[in-house]
Amino acid sequence: WVDPWSKTPEREQSLFFTDATGTHPGPPGAYNVVVGMTSDASVLVFTTNLKLVPTDADTQVDVYAWTRATSRLRLVTDGPDAGAFVGMAEDGSHILYDVGMGAGLYDWTPTGTAFIGTGSFIDLSDDGRTVYFDTRESLDPTDLDGAIDGYVHGPAGYRVLTNPTSTDAGLVAVKADGTTWV
Repeated sequence: WVDPWSKTPEREQSLFFTDATGTHPGPPGAYNVVVGMTSDASVLVFTTNLKLVPTDADTQVDVYAWTRATSRLRLVTDGPDAGAFVGMAEDGSHILYDVGMGAGLYDWTPTGTAFIGTGSFIDLSDDGRTVYFDTRESLDPTDLDGAIDGYVHGPAGYRVLTNPTSTDAGLVAVKADGTTWV
């Protein structure tokens, strides 16, 4: 593994940028795409079809997190349904990914991965501990209709935000502090 930001005499660019012709370093058919980064560039999140760590058991596209201070590379997702990056905490401590168009929303941290629920990701708090999403699941005892509802999931558990007894009513946007949603 090479520091993705580094340049060498042989390579006049980092691994994450193509040259003027659109070519990139690496074997034919390989690619990587930066999908997220902390504001201070201390954590870089990217997807690639390359097997960059021994625990990557396939050649599917996976999400990786690289920490600049330690040069540590971590596999965030793996497997045939590896998932797509959807968001991250400002400090990179939480990385959210979705498998299969709403089939599962997951929260990865350096200590493990937690299932949030099925549905569509909408937003997350700056610290990554509070996730807003839409789902047909009834995750709150007041949600009895089976329709799409907007939810928040955080340290206190699940709470339905939209009217749980109406027709489909998902979230469109959430204010950064979580006090207002539409």
